[in-house]
Amino acid sequence: DTEVSLQNPMAPQSLKSLLEQGGKEDKTVRTKNILFIFSGAFNGLNERLKKEHGREDMMTSMFPHFGGDFDDDEEEEKPKRRSYLDKATTRDFIEAGMEPEFIGRVPVRCALQALLAEDLLHIMTGSEGSVLRQLEEDFKGYGIDLKFTDEALQEVAERSEAEQTGARGIVTVLENTLREFKFELPSLPFKEFTVDNQTVVDPKGMLDKMIESVNQTEVRVNDLVSFAEQFGRQHDPVQIVFSPEATVYLANLCVEKDWQMRSYCTHIFKGLPETLKRIYLETGQDLFVITREMAENPQEEMAAWLTLLDRSFETERIDLTII
Repeated sequence: DTEVSLQNPMAPQSLKSLLEQGGKEDKTVRTKNILFIFSGAFNGLNERLKKEHGREDMMTSMFPHFGGDFDDDEEEEKPKRRSYLDKATTRDFIEAGMEPEFIGRVPVRCALQALLAEDLLHIMTGSEGSVLRQLEEDFKGYGIDLKFTDEALQEVAERSEAEQTGARGIVTVLENTLREFKFELPSLPFKEFTVDNQTVVDPKGMLDKMIESVNQTEVRVNDLVSFAEQFGRQHDPVQIVFSPEATVYLANLCVEKDWQMRSYCTHIFKGLPETLKRIYLETGQDLFVITREMAENPQEEMAAWLTLLDRSFETERIDLTII
C-alpha cells in the first residue's frame, strides 16, 4: 500500500509545475486496490529448470507408485509436462536477470503452459469468435458454403501446435491452407467447399483438381454474368448486358490468357460507370448492351458514345444497344 506521485519530478514540465506550486500538495494515487500484472519470457530458464527437475519427473514416470501404495485401480495417466517454469523460485528469476528489489514485489507467480493440439482444437471449435466462423462468413460472401471435416480440424490443430506460437498458429495454418482458394473459388462454379484432411496436407494439389474438374469457358461466362449483375447493383438504375459476341470473345480471351474474368472486366471497363451515368442523366437511357467492339476497344467506344451524346441533344434517347 503506497502513495505514488502522479508527476515525474525528472520531467522538465513536471519540475516547472512543482516550482510553481510552491507548498501546494502534490497529486498522488494509492496502490492498495490496484492489481499490477507483469508478464514476460525468460530465454533458457525452462531448459535450466528441466535439468534440475527433469530427473524427478523421469523417476515418477518410471516408478509411478514410488513412495506410495500400489493400487492398479487408482492408477491414472498423468498429463505430459509442457513446461518447468512453474518450479521457478525467486533465486531462478534473479539469476535470469531480474532485480531482487523488483522480483520481491511480485509475490504471486503463475507459469503458462504451451497449448497442445487438443487445446487448439477446442479453441477452434468452442471459442467465441472462432477463426472458423470468420472464414465461413468470408466464403459465404462469395456464395460458397465452407465446411471442415473432423479429420481436417485435427490436422490443423497438430500443425498449429508445431508452429509453437500458441493460438496464433491456427491462423497461420488456415491461411496457408486456404489462401489460394480465396482467390480461385469465387470464379469457379462451386457452391459448397468441404475442407478435408488432404486439403490441409496438400492445398495446392486439391485446388488444381478442383480447377481441372470444371469447364473453364463456362466458368468465365458465369463470371461475366455476375460482373454485369454486380455492376447493376452498384450503379442502379444503370444496367448493362453483354451481347453474345462480346460474351464469347471475352470468355475465350480469359481462358486463353488464364485471366480472371471479374478482374479483367474491372480493369478494362474502369471508366464505364462515369460514361453511362452521364448518358443516363442526359437522356434517361438506363440499359446498355456491351458489344464486341466495346469489349475489344473500350476506351475508343466510350469516347465515341460521348461524342454521339454531344451531337444528339435534340433527341430524347440515344440508341446505344445492339440486338
